[in-house]
Amino acid sequence: MHKLKNISMITIFTLILCTTIICAEQSLSDLSSARDIDYTFFNDPYLLEQHIQQPLYDLTKVGLSVDGLAPDAAKPIIDSAEAEEVDFSFFNDPYALDKFRTDLPVKAKFSGYVAHAAWWDSRQIIQFGDGYNMLYPKKRDFDPDCRDINARGQANMTMIETRQRIELFGPKILGAKSFAYIETSFFGNGIVINRLRMRSAFVQLTWPDSKVLLGQFWHPIFIIKTFPLTVSFDAGVPIAPFTRNPQVRFTYFKGNKEFLVAALAQMNFKSNGPIGFSTTYLRNARLPILIARAAYDTEKVYAGVGASFMRLKPRIKSNTGFRVNESINSANITAFATVKFEPVELRQQFLLAQNAVDLTLLNGFAVSSVEPITDKRRYTNINAASYWIDININRQIEPGLFIGILKNLGARRNIIPCITDLQTGVEEKTIYGLDVDSEQIDTLFRIAPRCRFHILPIDFATEVEYTRATFGCLDRRGRVKNADPIANTRLLFSASYYF
Repeated sequence: MHKLKNISMITIFTLILCTTIICAEQSLSDLSSARDIDYTFFNDPYLLEQHIQQPLYDLTKVGLSVDGLAPDAAKPIIDSAEAEEVDFSFFNDPYALDKFRTDLPVKAKFSGYVAHAAWWDSRQIIQFGDGYNMLYPKKRDFDPDCRDINARGQANMTMIETRQRIELFGPKILGAKSFAYIETSFFGNGIVINRLRMRSAFVQLTWPDSKVLLGQFWHPIFIIKTFPLTVSFDAGVPIAPFTRNPQVRFTYFKGNKEFLVAALAQMNFKSNGPIGFSTTYLRNARLPILIARAAYDTEKVYAGVGASFMRLKPRIKSNTGFRVNESINSANITAFATVKFEPVELRQQFLLAQNAVDLTLLNGFAVSSVEPITDKRRYTNINAASYWIDININRQIEPGLFIGILKNLGARRNIIPCITDLQTGVEEKTIYGLDVDSEQIDTLFRIAPRCRFHILPIDFATEVEYTRATFGCLDRRGRVKNADPIANTRLLFSASYYF
């Protein structure tokens, strides 16, 4: 208790200090131009201005040109006759050689950042990325002396958030501006880290009143212009949605109105089911995730609503060998808003979710009935509602505050928590959530005050993140009873060098 009081006093003092200092600071220049970018790469509006001013590089002057000359070189690097003998079959395109040896009018912007993060937790946590992405504190686990084993803190530091990105600006195609984007980091798959992974890779064509995006990018329920600006990498997870998907999306603009429709697949962020986390359930459904979104966009307000539909086929064969045609349909509804009163920026989102494990929320789905002979099953969604609000002051010394809550609403039908195979005696769990203990959480609450110090190109930041989860026992409808609160406090420090 004394530690928590001290942490609270430190947090309050930090916010008062930051608020006092910013009164003497000059506010940032108008960021309205940044709002027009639908791929906000930095989790920080102050750094957008620096990113926009990055230089463009003409790719026709980088490396070998058509005649084999390097930039400003006096002689060819290799003989042109030798260049003709180079095997370009790796392009998987017999026409690629001609395209490769033609000056393509494409310019590139190279950017990214090197990030260091260090943190301290007051308790054992459910996490991935060596603890870098914290979901919620672990529930109590008593030893023979009735002492809580998980009441043990931990600390770590990492560089795996470090990112590299390339933006490619090309000629007009079919009357549209052409753009492509690649972004990577060293986060790996969250379990095996320090491995290069693709975060985003897409092609975008933009007309005066519409645009088409094809590739991997943020899920449309993760609103680019409305998401938490936390220092922590989790960005409000698992209260706020967080996922990137392969997709095709079309956006139409009419005045201040924006309309979006999209079809998505799954790759890094998958649904859970009988064989664990897999894209199999969505692929077998033969129907992509369907999303529609509408928004009102002005210089000071960005607000709208969205909805998504997803069908999964958990199995095509029962445990007794019968072919089955099982499916579970799920829907999500969201409302969101970003309001700017310079220098204050207010962001918020409400989400009513079913089976949203692929959005990195807690709730999944469960078995509701089983036929005894064929083992054919019916399923029911586990519902949840979440709301978060994020307040940010866009100054050179930049305080902020995130507050969010998620509530388990249970299922519409009775659930079967487990099934025992009568022949083998093996018990099969039939609730498929984000984690083995996630279905026992009734509410999840988080408050995280923060402060950033911008000394460009370096960004120093600190944050105190308090997360409380209430664990209990499930009733027949998947609602949690007799909840017991468990909390974790995280102290986080980061330093990022932007280029």
